[in-house]
Amino acid sequence: MRFDRFKKVSILVISSLLISIANITNTYAENEGVLQQIASNTQNILQKVNDLPMLLAAFIADLTAADESDQTAQMQGSFVTLGNVINEGLGKQNDTSTQMQLTADLFSPPPPASKLTIANLTAPPDNQSSILKTLPNLNDLTYLTIMGSPPSPKAPNVAQAPYNYILNASGISLLHTMPNLNWQGALLDQLRYANYYNTVMSVESYNGYILSQLSAEAQSGNALTKSQQDLIQKASSSDWLQQVSSEKMGIVFRQILMFQSQTYVLLSQLIQTQKQLLTAQAMTNTLLVTSMQVAEPTLVSRAQGVNPQS
Repeated sequence: MRFDRFKKVSILVISSLLISIANITNTYAENEGVLQQIASNTQNILQKVNDLPMLLAAFIADLTAADESDQTAQMQGSFVTLGNVINEGLGKQNDTSTQMQLTADLFSPPPPASKLTIANLTAPPDNQSSILKTLPNLNDLTYLTIMGSPPSPKAPNVAQAPYNYILNASGISLLHTMPNLNWQGALLDQLRYANYYNTVMSVESYNGYILSQLSAEAQSGNALTKSQQDLIQKASSSDWLQQVSSEKMGIVFRQILMFQSQTYVLLSQLIQTQKQLLTAQAMTNTLLVTSMQVAEPTLVSRAQGVNPQS
């Protein structure tokens, strides 16, 4: 009895020992496989790290190498041509001699009278051939004045001419009778004129606000236009484009960032201009509607079946 119990206990102990030995063997085998995998991965990482200097050297060589591709050369030529065309167009548009001739043709009397010449515009006021004897405010009527080149620089009002041009171009110089509560006309007619007066004065005020920027630019010597032309010339210059393709990338990146910041400035200015154009268009529509008020009483009378009111 006791022997059987001892036999059973011995069998259980031996079985447990064998199972433990088997588990230890399997665990060791698994751990050895994991360690081999770790060693392999570590070896691969070290190999990649050893390759980094060579990869970086190749990358730097690509960055610093001059761009001699045909595509870049073609784009450079297109950029240079485009920039030259833009600057030539601006130069011709702002050419004083051309604008002076256009001004002379603008104010020339109808045939058979002789056409004005540039000499007639630039002559002193006391000269018999000067148009200033009959039109002393000539400078107030021409865009050349805003460009800083009044057609008659010897006129007495040349300093005030840019501001006077704004008054004329914006419509502020137009005279409008202010509504009066003591008027004796029909209440509807008084209300219509008051609304017309309010609309016209509001539009002319906005026109003066927009066009005053031209006067401000004229006082600064049109520095904004000149700066824009300089940047266009720089950005499309063959020398600068050649530097972009051969200069150190650090310098090129800085120059690109500088131009990018100016792009943001110009984009903001463009958005502002678009808003102003939209406002001006809305006011133009308002004036068109206002001009139709003349025919409105006739339309209403016909719709009502009564005689139109005079």
